[in-house]
Formats: sequence, structure tokens, C-alpha cells
Amino acid sequence: MGDDRLLRNYNVGDLDFAVNHIHYADICRVLEKMMERQLMSKLYNVVAPIHPTKAEVINAQNNIDSSGMSVLRGKTISSAKLIAELDFVFKFPDPREFHL
Repeated sequence: MGDDRLLRNYNVGDLDFAVNHIHYADICRVLEKMMERQLMSKLYNVVAPIHPTKAEVINAQNNIDSSGMSVLRGKTISSAKLIAELDFVFKFPDPREFHL
């Protein structure tokens, strides 16, 4: 996600489900870190550490405040191993801010 690829541009359902997204710039940074460390056989969940609902992301992209309005459903994927093993700091940890 990021730049013109925004959730609001797609027809999505289950708006109260969590997003497991990552900004494309962070994907590139993860790959760079892995290449620097010559990691070839590692498995990481490459996903932003914050998991708002789809509705919260879409509302943020439309400049609508929706803080605390929804109950999170669905599965969230943890990026804890990626953060710990690569000392990775996300440039874009929150999908609600991918459009900024």
C-alpha cells in the first residue's frame, strides 16, 4: 500500500476486520536489510505493526475521524520477529497514515 494504492480505491467488505498491510517503502527497506545481512533462508511476517480496521483506514484516507469507533475483528499478523531480529524500525507503522 501507499502512494496511489489506497484501500479507499477498492471495493472491500468486512470493514470491521483488521488490516495486515505494509507500505511499499518499508518492504524495500526490509529487503535491503536482509540483503545487507546476507539472509537467504529466513521467514518473516512483513507487515506493519499497527492493525486498525479497514473502516478506520478508509476513513483516515477520506479525512474522517473514526478513532475508537469500531471493534477489531479478524486475525492480525505479528511483525515482532522481523522487528527483533533485524532491529527494524518502520517508517510507516500505521496503515492509517500511508496516504500522507
